[in-house]
Amino acid sequence: MPISCKYPSPNAPPVGLETLTLKARVRVHLTASFSAVCPVSKTVDEYTAEIEYEGDGKYVELGSLRRYLDGFKGQEWFHEELCEKIAEDLGKALGVPVKVKLKSNYLGITVEVEKLYSAQADGT
Repeated sequence: MPISCKYPSPNAPPVGLETLTLKARVRVHLTASFSAVCPVSKTVDEYTAEIEYEGDGKYVELGSLRRYLDGFKGQEWFHEELCEKIAEDLGKALGVPVKVKLKSNYLGITVEVEKLYSAQADGT
């Protein structure tokens, strides 16, 4: 029997992600921790997210990223779909390819999922 998740529509706009326009053109690597709920066991999954992108004058505002990630607290997500959602939301907000890697530990099993979002591959 398929398991259904209770999470916002994958097409919902990114909530609260803000960007800054700067003259700098640098590669950005961010690491952040946050949590969501496992839709199978209903336990809290603790995540470490690694986010990488090449800034093209537009950068994610870190406070808004913190609030965005904290917004997943209490929501049910599978690792794979959550990784895809975060990469897509950031990629759309920044307009550049974004790589997201989520790391978690489930019942003693280390889980790492990775998604490279590119607007060109998405057709947007």
